[in-house]
Amino acid sequence: LGTAGQPHLTSSQYLPLAPLRAVRALCDHTAARPDQLSFRRGEVLRVITTVDEDWLRCGRDGMEGLVPVGYTSLVL
Repeated sequence: LGTAGQPHLTSSQYLPLAPLRAVRALCDHTAARPDQLSFRRGEVLRVITTVDEDWLRCGRDGMEGLVPVGYTSLVL
């Protein structure tokens, strides 16, 4: 046990945690293609990955697709 009764872990025992990122929709968006995600203003979307400077891959309610970056605001 480490200090204060906590288990002692070496750095190799820590699991890397992927930061959970989310964005809030600034306006409604209707998907123009099957690989895009439709959403409504105010919805919070989970960011899966950044595709490029213009697009994010996001998920919501078991669905995922591309979302235009300019239609979102990062949730801190």
